Amino acid sequence: DADMAFMLADFYNGRIGVGSYQDNSTEAFRAYNCMDYPLDTTQADKDAADALIQQKAPTIAPYWDGVDVCESWPYPPTGVRERITADGAAPIVVVGTTNDPATPYAWSQSLAEQLSSGVLITREGEGHTGYNKGNACVDDAVEAYFLDGTVPQDGLTCSS
Repeated sequence: DADMAFMLADFYNGRIGVGSYQDNSTEAFRAYNCMDYPLDTTQADKDAADALIQQKAPTIAPYWDGVDVCESWPYPPTGVRERITADGAAPIVVVGTTNDPATPYAWSQSLAEQLSSGVLITREGEGHTGYNKGNACVDDAVEAYFLDGTVPQDGLTCSS
């Protein structure tokens, strides 16, 4: 019974209905990874990975997407991660989750620190991202900023 696997895949990809998604995080993730990281695999590496999938998981092998979207990305990767200051910008709200398995909390702290007008909201807890995950403290602060222009207190910490 693959129901649990499908449920986890839908959750991971933000799928909330037949053909609808919570947001475009997957696409955004691919876009900035293509800009940040140069391709470091050869065709031989890809062929070996495809063969391994065929051998170890023949049921899902036909659905394996071994194509690297970055191969056809129209811009070359920079490979450089420079400090971001956004001098002169309006307050920029950064939301970080302390136990985010995909984006280390330290990155949120670092970004908010680098930004001239960075404001950090911390969601204490597990899971990827902090907004729209059922935490009223985070959601209310973010929505007050975007809807009313009320800048959250820098360093606001929201418990799970």
